[in-house]
Amino acid sequence: GVDLKIIIINYGSTDGTWLIAEAYMEQYPGIVRVVHQENRGHGEGVNVGLSLAAGKYFKVVDSDDWLGTWAMLRVLAQIREWEQDEQNVDMLVCNYIYDHLHENKQRQMHYRNVFIPEVMCGWDDIGSFSASQYLIMHAIIFNTEVVRRSGVKLPQHTFYVDNIFAYQPLPYVKRIWYLDVDLYHYFIGRDDQSVN
Repeated sequence: GVDLKIIIINYGSTDGTWLIAEAYMEQYPGIVRVVHQENRGHGEGVNVGLSLAAGKYFKVVDSDDWLGTWAMLRVLAQIREWEQDEQNVDMLVCNYIYDHLHENKQRQMHYRNVFIPEVMCGWDDIGSFSASQYLIMHAIIFNTEVVRRSGVKLPQHTFYVDNIFAYQPLPYVKRIWYLDVDLYHYFIGRDDQSVN
């Protein structure tokens, strides 16, 4: 069976993105789905993706970011293991990379001081976060039902809604797993990027 479903939310692109997305959907029927909508901001894109998600786990990837191939294969292998053992995980945490592509620099954000890798834990088992260390959307894969139970709905036309998505489901999280792999690459350095 197919272990991965990709929902591409194309909200008002004017650069031919929709053609590329449609080509992926044709090439990978049943895996890639494309939704076109007017631009209501990043938050609404996440809302739409969540409303259509049918998988057990849900991961948001922003339009100019990407996932490391080897790390993604490792995540999928771990999820398969849980399914075989009939285990449920509420939140999977992975490392993420600040990728300054134009300067050829990278900075890894890990959680080795917070979670013991590859051990099922709860909130009572974790260590302390350092001052510059956050549990952000880029680091998290939630169980889809946990996100839905939390009732998270992101506002439209608003910057920095990522934190709402990362934090609102946390009270519903009981079982946490940390995989020490560099999954998410967060692209830094685009001129019109909000962090600039």
